[in-house]
Amino acid sequence: MKKKTLVLIAILSGLILLPLAAGVVVRNIILRQVKGQVEAQFEFRRIKVSVFPPLLVIEDIRSKPGAPNFSAGSISVSLPLRSLLSAERRVSLAVDRPVFRLSESDVSSGQPIQVEIPFAVERGVIHEGEFYYRGDVRVRARGVNATFSWEKDRYSVQTRVREAVVFVPEVEEPLKGFLRLSLEGGRGAARVKRLTASGPGLYLRLTGNLEGTEKPSLSLTGDFSLKASWLADYLDLPFSWEGDVRGSGRVAVREGRLGLTADVDSRSLSANRVPLGSVRGRVDVKESGEGRVDLTAVSRAGLRQDLRLSFLGTRVEGRVENILLDPVMRDIELPWPVRSTAWGRFALVDSQLEVEAEFRDDVSAPVSEADRFPLRGAFNLNWDGQDRVRFRSREVESTFGRMAVEADLDIGRTFDMRLSGQVKDVKLARRFTSLILD
Repeated sequence: MKKKTLVLIAILSGLILLPLAAGVVVRNIILRQVKGQVEAQFEFRRIKVSVFPPLLVIEDIRSKPGAPNFSAGSISVSLPLRSLLSAERRVSLAVDRPVFRLSESDVSSGQPIQVEIPFAVERGVIHEGEFYYRGDVRVRARGVNATFSWEKDRYSVQTRVREAVVFVPEVEEPLKGFLRLSLEGGRGAARVKRLTASGPGLYLRLTGNLEGTEKPSLSLTGDFSLKASWLADYLDLPFSWEGDVRGSGRVAVREGRLGLTADVDSRSLSANRVPLGSVRGRVDVKESGEGRVDLTAVSRAGLRQDLRLSFLGTRVEGRVENILLDPVMRDIELPWPVRSTAWGRFALVDSQLEVEAEFRDDVSAPVSEADRFPLRGAFNLNWDGQDRVRFRSREVESTFGRMAVEADLDIGRTFDMRLSGQVKDVKLARRFTSLILD
């Protein structure tokens, strides 16, 4: 009996001590395989290993100087026991409060950004992360929460960003909002199943494809709503724009160059505080930077205005049909007691404006607006973009007469205007001149 008891005790002791011994072995395997590779690339406060359940925790980890800047409060690696017996050890990863900082030089160096670990990550979680990118375009993302998974050569990512801010060169106001991303991919290509963003004056809903690793290209299609001021700054359009612009179209990015094709519309658009009414049009920006904008605006009174412009670099050229010149004159800060619309062409080069156009009003009709005069005739307008304005017309006709006009304005200083021709109504002519000189 005593012998049987001793055997039973030995068996029970073995059953207890065997997993403990195995745990020591497991712990040593993990520490040997992980610690060396982690120390080669990162600094950390400590590594903790739990045998049951198999768990490795790296606390206060941060990249070494010279590498892309990365840090995290902790990284936890869950390792199923069956993975220890497999050639490919698959783990689950949890990263708490990571901060990743990337610069344009890190990307343009051509060296892939990667971290080697002795495991295959099967699934993972990122909790309350931050991401920063500094280059021509600057990105700041806070409150990044994501889940991801790998299966063989396929992966999927689900991400929510509480606050994403994108600063674009030469655009005063950044894009800011809440971001959601759903991505699936593998073998150098990915499908953007959903990319949405919402914030003040911002809404995006896009899907598309991402291809390539060394020189990735991105193609997205969908709907958007943006502030007109942001879109005008990005396209480097003249005048001050207000209101919201909605649209749908396609965005493509190749080798850092952006192309955009979109149909747009707005009911709140204004240029230099002049409401344009209902606006529809098309924007086409090539990856070379060359672009074209076609807009048609219909006012509440039924006036249709057409604008077609093309741009490349600092040069903007365009044609106008039935366009009110009030936005131009407000930019110049020149009083404009004229009700007539204009037909013609213009060029804006390095902020200098040249206009060749004509008024086509019927000057024989009674004046329907007080202090707003009809005009008929061809004219030239030149503005240096700062203080000097020149207006020339060999013959312009209005209700008060027909005459040649030469005007030179140094804004805020002098205004020299010369009129010659036939005056039919002296009182109206004086009134028109006084309004111009006001």
